[in-house]
Amino acid sequence: MTDPSPDTSGRRQQAAPRRFLKWLFSWRTARRALLGLACLATVWALFCTEENIRGKHAWDRYRRELEARGEQLDYKTFIPKPIPDELNFAATPLIKSWFVRSNNVNIGFVTWKKDNYGLVEDGVASGQSKGDSGDRHYLDLVAWSTAFDAIRGRTFTKNQKIEAGKLDRESRAKAAASILAGLQTNEAVFAELRAASPRPYSRYPVNCDVEDPFSILLPHLGSLRNVCRRLQLKACGELAAGHSDDAQADVMLTLRLVDSLKDEPFLISELVRVACLQLAVEPVWEGLAERRWSDVQLQELQTRLQTCDFVTDARRPFEAERAAGIVIADVIRKHGLGYFTSLFGAGSPSSSDTRVVNWLGALFPTSG
Repeated sequence: MTDPSPDTSGRRQQAAPRRFLKWLFSWRTARRALLGLACLATVWALFCTEENIRGKHAWDRYRRELEARGEQLDYKTFIPKPIPDELNFAATPLIKSWFVRSNNVNIGFVTWKKDNYGLVEDGVASGQSKGDSGDRHYLDLVAWSTAFDAIRGRTFTKNQKIEAGKLDRESRAKAAASILAGLQTNEAVFAELRAASPRPYSRYPVNCDVEDPFSILLPHLGSLRNVCRRLQLKACGELAAGHSDDAQADVMLTLRLVDSLKDEPFLISELVRVACLQLAVEPVWEGLAERRWSDVQLQELQTRLQTCDFVTDARRPFEAERAAGIVIADVIRKHGLGYFTSLFGAGSPSSSDTRVVNWLGALFPTSG
């Protein structure tokens, strides 16, 4: 027999969702939710206030401790002072041209790609040959000579790779003439820098008058390294040709370029100094390996190299980087967290994205 009583369980199951929705959208539930959100916002605001006060006191205490030890935290004090042109190694037409931009492209970068060295450097398979033993290697002068000859004969192509690997003294000596002829396109550059090298100070025309120190442009660093690379090849070619006096002059000029960055408050400048010094060491080693240097030249080189103290010199850039970090924290606090994303993010964020990030950043403590 079938049960004549109605099926009330199904009706109860259908009514349960309706009762839940009615309760969810009721005014009482809304008031409770609003009250909960208000309590949560109050707790979060109290937390941010406490963190801001605590962070400000902690930073002020730490800053006083650093200043009591003689530490400098003001970034402006690290900016080199102006130098009269007659005393400034970096006040030459060539160096000033490195800071000129055309169509948002640095002119110096384009210039270095148009000389003979720049045209063939990608075609020389390696700056140093791996055919000899030991930790150091001779520059593959024969490969560079072949590349320069191809440029003069208009047979050089960008995709070709040249690696001769002939390291014997006779082959290197024969290649030297072609290399020195190929570097004649840079002789005016070398002459201008040599003429300015006796000036005692160096202050590159870097624009440091900006709100954000991390946005300072340093186009001279790449150009300096390009000059040192060409001087390295020239010095090695002169040693192979038996012109040790000219090679020593090129090494000394390279070391002058290394010292020209000594007073800059940028850590990247210190790294470029190290890279340029390594370029200068190559011809010094090759002259030692082939006994090209005289006793007087060795003494002069030793005396000059002993003045290099990168550990001590690195203290100033590190302190300047710390001061720059303090400045960038203030800049981000002033402009919002969106400035940080535009500074270190990939590409340029849209204005709406920046506003969203600024709004989210406003929800977190600023720690003073």
